[in-house]
Amino acid sequence: MHDGWIPYKALECQHALCNQHHLRELTYLHEEQGQAWAGDMIELLSHANHLDNRNCADDKTPRYASVKYQPSS
Repeated sequence: MHDGWIPYKALECQHALCNQHHLRELTYLHEEQGQAWAGDMIELLSHANHLDNRNCADDKTPRYASVKYQPSS
């Protein structure tokens, strides 16, 4: 897992991007560039993280397909 720094792509392995870095980039797009969709994505990712943490704490396997997400207006 990494932050998407281009040289990492040269490594022969599976890659995953860090969600904290996604949130920082989305925050920039939302606050500095006025991209409203980025605020919705921040809310969605934060909600998914909360549900995952809650399910893990309850020793449950997450059932993402059954979750109905409603963004706030």
